[in-house]
Amino acid sequence: MTADGPETHRRAARSIGEHLLAARLGFTSELSGDAAEALAHHTRGLELARSIGEPRALALSLEGLAGAAAPAGDVDRITADRVAVGGAGRCR
Repeated sequence: MTADGPETHRRAARSIGEHLLAARLGFTSELSGDAAEALAHHTRGLELARSIGEPRALALSLEGLAGAAAPAGDVDRITADRVAVGGAGRCR
């Protein structure tokens, strides 16, 4: 099987789906007022976004992290911590 064979595409699609699920769960947790759960989902989404290598997935995850951190006033600290661990440069 080549590197771009059917199984490779299935794995990529699964990762993209998992990322979108993590993002949606994070946004839903934010709306229900559970910042800790939102942060956990968005952090998982960020890990998946990095593994996918898709800049838009990374942007969505960082947006979610900022939203989860906003009520506590921790936006700069939380997003800086997460970006420092791998950052946007890893998706280029």
